[in-house]
Amino acid sequence: MYILKKVAITHIPKNRKTDTKDNHTSPQRTAVTRKEEVMAIKSKFPTKIPLIVERYHKERNLPTLDKTKFLVPADITMSQFLVIIRNRIKIKPNQALYLIINNKSMLSMSMTMAQAYEQYGDEDGFLYITYASQEIFGYQGDMTGLNKEVKVIRDRFPNKIPLFVERFAKEKEVPVLGRNKFLVPQELTMSQFLYIIRTKMNLRDSQALYLLVNEKVIVSHSMTMAQVYDQFQSADGFLHITYATQQVFG
Repeated sequence: MYILKKVAITHIPKNRKTDTKDNHTSPQRTAVTRKEEVMAIKSKFPTKIPLIVERYHKERNLPTLDKTKFLVPADITMSQFLVIIRNRIKIKPNQALYLIINNKSMLSMSMTMAQAYEQYGDEDGFLYITYASQEIFGYQGDMTGLNKEVKVIRDRFPNKIPLFVERFAKEKEVPVLGRNKFLVPQELTMSQFLYIIRTKMNLRDSQALYLLVNEKVIVSHSMTMAQVYDQFQSADGFLHITYATQQVFG
């Protein structure tokens, strides 16, 4: 078993029964054997959470992990696990990295693995986590034919919210983003998106940053993008968000 220092993370070694699924085992058989594996693991390690961690399938900027199955303490937070993954794939401090549950949900970084497992654990007994860089949320394009563009985007990605993000006109303290258009999961909260923007701009922890909808409304950080989009989407189909420091309110 592989154990990382400081935080007791145990690597689950390959098992002949459970790791022949790709070419020789039916999905039903795979589910059964994984359930059996998890039952054995949890009987031996009742305070640990079994994970399967993989690189997002569209990700090209980050390396793959050498191992995918892990046992982690139930009380470890998503933030702590993010640090562990960063260290394992040996990326630069300024390289963005995000954890996604079941390929669609970004959770609060303060959530424990036990809480995530309770809400999102798979029926086979594992909690599935993918990791990705911020680039998977962005997309390139111009600002012509917006209504048609948004319709195509929404038809293709019905669970994503199209955003147009820019710096507040009077803002001088924080940099301009490298891109303006983003597609984000509808379950993403304003708090989580604020974290994404802060990371993209490499802001200091002490640097204040606020998100304004339609350049005038500060919405609750607990609101999801779907909720904000329903209330504040623009006529062009985008949700317009501007970012600014507290200085612009003075």
